[in-house]
Amino acid sequence: MQIRTNIRTIVLSLLIGLLLPFNSPFAQGLDIQFEHLSVRDGLSQVTAYSIYEDHLGFIWIGTDDGLNRYDGYNFLIFRNDPLNEKSLSNNSVNSIQEDAYGNLWVGTDQGLNLMNSVTKEFKVHKFDFHESGSLSSNTVWCMALDKDDHLWIGTANGLNRYDDRDSTFTKFKLEVNEENSISNNSINSLFRSKNGSLWIGTNQGLNKWIPESDSFDRYVIPEDQTRYGQVVQCISEDDEGNLIVGTNQGVFMLVDGRLERSEFRELDDVKVNWIKTDKEGDTWMGTDQGLYHYFSNKTRPLLHRFEEQNSTSLSDNKINCIVEDSTGILWIGTYSGGANLYYREQQRIFHYDHSNLGRRVFPSDIVNCIEEVAPGQFWLGTEAGVGVLSDATIDKENLISVPEQVIGKSITSISRIQDEIILGTDREGVLIKKIGAEEVITITRTAEGDGLSDDRIADIVYMDNKWWIGTQGSGINIISPGDSIERIQYDPSTKDGLRDNRVMALCAQGNEALWIATSSAGIQKYNLRTKDFVNYSVRQDSARSISNDKIVCLFYDSAVLWAGTKGGGVNKIDLMTNNITVYT
Repeated sequence: MQIRTNIRTIVLSLLIGLLLPFNSPFAQGLDIQFEHLSVRDGLSQVTAYSIYEDHLGFIWIGTDDGLNRYDGYNFLIFRNDPLNEKSLSNNSVNSIQEDAYGNLWVGTDQGLNLMNSVTKEFKVHKFDFHESGSLSSNTVWCMALDKDDHLWIGTANGLNRYDDRDSTFTKFKLEVNEENSISNNSINSLFRSKNGSLWIGTNQGLNKWIPESDSFDRYVIPEDQTRYGQVVQCISEDDEGNLIVGTNQGVFMLVDGRLERSEFRELDDVKVNWIKTDKEGDTWMGTDQGLYHYFSNKTRPLLHRFEEQNSTSLSDNKINCIVEDSTGILWIGTYSGGANLYYREQQRIFHYDHSNLGRRVFPSDIVNCIEEVAPGQFWLGTEAGVGVLSDATIDKENLISVPEQVIGKSITSISRIQDEIILGTDREGVLIKKIGAEEVITITRTAEGDGLSDDRIADIVYMDNKWWIGTQGSGINIISPGDSIERIQYDPSTKDGLRDNRVMALCAQGNEALWIATSSAGIQKYNLRTKDFVNYSVRQDSARSISNDKIVCLFYDSAVLWAGTKGGGVNKIDLMTNNITVYT
């Protein structure tokens, strides 16, 4: 059923929020809107290095000018006070981590801070040359808990494990002649996998901590696949437990104990700063060039970037971190655009037209109909031809091509049955395309009278092995197998037939009945077995009257018929009781 009113616009807007143009290596992320948190909202500074959700649901954001706690409405900011030794040790906050006891640890450029949750004061841990149990470096890059809830701290000069019994740190550093030592002292990332393993990313490859020996296994990028060294920026895993490694030259995966190039080939030679696989199984890659979104099958990524004319685009292309909170909101920390929020479950309705999707997708801004012609591929019938939207995961080779014969034509109806797509036009009859064939069959009105009764097509449905074609001025045409054409038309000499030749929409009720929306005679139900009509129209003396006789769209669902009118709202007809409810 095709709809030519604002109801159609609503359906179209909902649908396009899930779809993208298919004619690029990766599609620009037009379907996602981001909410921004920046200085004007109370954030202390625009560089969001780290984001963390604590056990109470607070969001903590580390910036270049302090630590921010966000409660969903307001920010509470913690900064260094040179006159207060219990304040934050430094305003550049690189990492945030909660320990097993709910204590918040904050890593900065000048020390590791432990917050007192009651007093909001900080105990500072720093490197001390004279203390063997001190932190190995004041520059703290990353933190993680191992499977036994020990806190690990990655710094610019070594890896540390915190012992809460005596508040000391065990240091792990590169030992030149010891192959089971950490491979490099610059620790960029820490990650605990689902199986409990602790992984360490360094400037010289990937490391895995071996608890039994308190040592490390090393994994390096093969020489034939590297041009810029062995820098591991970030570590994550997909929903199947496969380890994903982001480097300064793309993405690698650990396969049979070896790092190999991943299927994320669009990111070859791209610096990948953060990787996050969300609860839906989608993988998000934060880079210096924007945010890449790979669906669960890891094909055809979306690329989200800053767009100056789009207030809800990503606020900055350089991504520092990505976090999914307990409610499913995705938080993206950027270098100069603060924090970006993506509400997957609360995504709004968006407006798209030819200006932002192009004439190939939207030949005209007047969209008459939508049909899913193949799984994930939708054709849009417009006033100037057929546009195509497809799910971003579909390979281009599997798309059904649009025939040249529809270019420039006003398409009012699109339907697919088996291997045929039938298109109704406003003044050029019916076009039939067989899938896989170049030829397009045209059925029009003929001088001999053996064709259509009218070339102005309103709607087309398939039922009872026949095509039922509603026209805008000459009733209904029925094309049977063998291409014979029958007609149902208004006959002023009888009150029992079609009441108006101006058909606005058709709707099939299985193979039992055809519902007909007319321009001035309300709704009619045509019984395929008895060939009788039942009429629904405005009746001043009846509570079961519909609200308007000009019907523009129909939808049948489980013994309920929904009818959209021009000027009378939406009518809900309960076919079991014949009760009519009007929504305006």
